[in-house]
Amino acid sequence: ANLSTAGGLLLRGHQVVVPVSLQSEILKQFHDGHFGESKCLERAKSVAYWPGYVEEIRNLVAGCRICQERRHQNPHQQYYPVKVPDHPFQL
Repeated sequence: ANLSTAGGLLLRGHQVVVPVSLQSEILKQFHDGHFGESKCLERAKSVAYWPGYVEEIRNLVAGCRICQERRHQNPHQQYYPVKVPDHPFQL
């Protein structure tokens, strides 16, 4: 792994290596908003790392009632064709 330090933080590439004592709180922050697994993973991968964090996020979202309810709310909206006007300001 590409580890370095900056400003007192341990980095793995561009990700901060999160100590065990903060992992639970950081996990809650990534999950805040209940945007689902992909968004949580995207948020986490952009800034943080600890061994097993991907699986922890997957388990958290899978066990979250709110995330599961939102996941099944109208996943595909119905689209209707729109008539293109022949001239400006035509309705």
